[in-house]
Amino acid sequence: MGYGITWQAPWTKIRSVAKADVETALVAATQCTAAYRRVNLADVWFKLEERTSGLFLTCEFTNDAEVNAAVVIWGYAENGPAVLMGTVSTIAGGAQVSADSGFWAESMAPNDDAQTVTEVNCTGRVGYVKFDTLGYRYIYVQVVTITQATGTVNVWVRPWG
Repeated sequence: MGYGITWQAPWTKIRSVAKADVETALVAATQCTAAYRRVNLADVWFKLEERTSGLFLTCEFTNDAEVNAAVVIWGYAENGPAVLMGTVSTIAGGAQVSADSGFWAESMAPNDDAQTVTEVNCTGRVGYVKFDTLGYRYIYVQVVTITQATGTVNVWVRPWG
């Protein structure tokens, strides 16, 4: 898949999830509807510009560089149901310190269910995944696992087109 990037937006923090607030994946058919998204996910989904072709996604850990997490990425068309874009099951913290004194993810490994997700692991630097968003208007990222005892996982995205 070619990535002819002509523009990139700045990185934006779209979620902050504490260990106590880890979610379970959307499973019920009613949870995957546009109506459910509008009512229940209004404060947590990320709206894409029409010119957006894809996103970069990374995570930041507030407490510990030695932490793992997992996220599930969902895409919604304007009035369509949720589509599983992929699961990134292994997100490992690294030594790269963020501006907020947290730790950036160093490696991220998509599962086999990932439709259009590509991993970019950067030993000693910030790791991220990139994925296609063509046909989607909204992205919802669920944090489904955090291995550290306390702290928060911040999810950051950077749209491109």
